[in-house]
Amino acid sequence: MKNIILKLNHILFWWYYRKVSDHFKGYTFFKSVSLLWQHYDLAEFENGQLHDLIKSSHQENQKLRKENSQLRIQQIATDGQIRWANDVFGMDWNPPTEN
Repeated sequence: MKNIILKLNHILFWWYYRKVSDHFKGYTFFKSVSLLWQHYDLAEFENGQLHDLIKSSHQENQKLRKENSQLRIQQIATDGQIRWANDVFGMDWNPPTEN
């Protein structure tokens, strides 16, 4: 029974050290796993921060596009044309006189 457990340990360590990068091979197994786990947690935290940043910048971009669209349509269309487009196409443009 001990031989089987010992052989399984050898297989596990061989497999683990074959999969990890050279940086982690310089440490003992438990220290290596601990460092690998810390790196994973840090990467997950950074990815979450990047996701939040991308989400907020996308929302800000959408807001600025809508404002730009409002200004451009007010420059080229009259109040009547804007109201007609709102009724017919379901747009949400504001005529210049309603600002």
